[in-house]
Amino acid sequence: IETRARCFGGSTVWWNGECRPLDPAQDLQARPWLGDAGWPMQPGELLRHYPQAQELCGLGPEPFDPPDPWLADAGLAALPLDPDRWVTRLFRYAPVLDFAAAFGARLRRATNVTVLLHAHVAAIEVSADAGRATGLLVKRRNGPGFRLAAPLIVLAAGGIENARLLLASRLGNGHDLVGRHFMEHLFLDDAARLVPTRPVRAFRPYYRRMSLRGRDVKATLAPTATLLAAEGLPNFAIKLASAAKRQPGMLALLALRDGLRQHRPGERPLAAVRALLADLPGTARALAAVAAGRETGAGGAPVPLLVSVVGEQTPDPASRVTLSERRDAFGEPLARLDWRVVERDRLALWRVLELLAAEAGRSGLGRLDLPGDAGRELALARLRGGRHHMGTTRMGVRPSQGVVDSDCRVHGIPNLFVAGSSVFPTAGHANPTLTIVALALRLADTIARDAPALLHGQRSAVDDPG
Repeated sequence: IETRARCFGGSTVWWNGECRPLDPAQDLQARPWLGDAGWPMQPGELLRHYPQAQELCGLGPEPFDPPDPWLADAGLAALPLDPDRWVTRLFRYAPVLDFAAAFGARLRRATNVTVLLHAHVAAIEVSADAGRATGLLVKRRNGPGFRLAAPLIVLAAGGIENARLLLASRLGNGHDLVGRHFMEHLFLDDAARLVPTRPVRAFRPYYRRMSLRGRDVKATLAPTATLLAAEGLPNFAIKLASAAKRQPGMLALLALRDGLRQHRPGERPLAAVRALLADLPGTARALAAVAAGRETGAGGAPVPLLVSVVGEQTPDPASRVTLSERRDAFGEPLARLDWRVVERDRLALWRVLELLAAEAGRSGLGRLDLPGDAGRELALARLRGGRHHMGTTRMGVRPSQGVVDSDCRVHGIPNLFVAGSSVFPTAGHANPTLTIVALALRLADTIARDAPALLHGQRSAVDDPG
């Protein structure tokens, strides 16, 4: 229920705002060891849209990299690891969370935009030769449906629904790729403990958000492109957390805070309140430690930090969205999701921890405690998805490689486009929303460029099917 929101503004109403652009070397280039040809565009074509995407998300225009100027403002530096093997990456947190609230008034004022709510798109209609999209079949709960004739259509319904609509409309699937390569970000929470050699102030931006240059930021560790290639691994981000944040009461308090911040109470607010009340002493101690900056120890032995991994999932055609035999309230087939995580990706999550353990020891940073084989399996059994739905209408240079081309245009249908993370050919290491916005800006430029040829003088119209 907390994965996708069927409302104006979509899942941004549940978004926590964590942002980072994809990396040209680690995320966008071809990586043969993953069996992937990379993104079918020059990296600069995407990168040039990130500054405007950052502005729309309230992040400001400043580049994310390098992290050193950001950390220097707080008198800090990146952790002293081998720069040929490990880098520090900053994530920033967007203050603009609900796009409906942020941009709704602008849309209402616009004279060239009409927003239709409570209008369920049942199918995309095409010409007799299936060479052009001609419009949409729309159904409503109360009242008759209608047909919306349009010379140009952009699907922007999310990583699952984009594929479902194409499948239901029998479009773009000449090579059986629609719905395939469903990807998530793989989260392995609190899989290991890092015991610092001493209380180190430099850890602070890695285990808690900090306000730097007026922006909320948090640092992560990541393997370099060189290390990933040498090990044959997908991309990762390593996150640290203080044990104080994992107190049952603190977890409940943070869940309530996020619910209020995102204007929703959460699935089980009463359970969270009960957990908070049951752990008031522990929560009070944890809050005091956080307030005093003593989360990693003070005066005595350092307090271990918990280590989590966020991993990229290797594209797998067997991981897919198909049409269910079940129907929704409009009589349309529901989506069926068969999400698969291959053993290679599970083992890759553990391998990156082993590499970090070796680097922490070599650098004198501390000791990374990893459990044995039994503990590894218990940890990997807790693997979860990040609620980031990607890949089901992936980009490819040719129809045999993807559903859409590098302009996000469905192969063979020049006036039908797809927006969103469903077009990602690979997942990358970062939360997808900032890249979704950057791709939307790029798509807008494409449509503006090609509009005269696409429109052919046609006009939009609404027809009641009777």
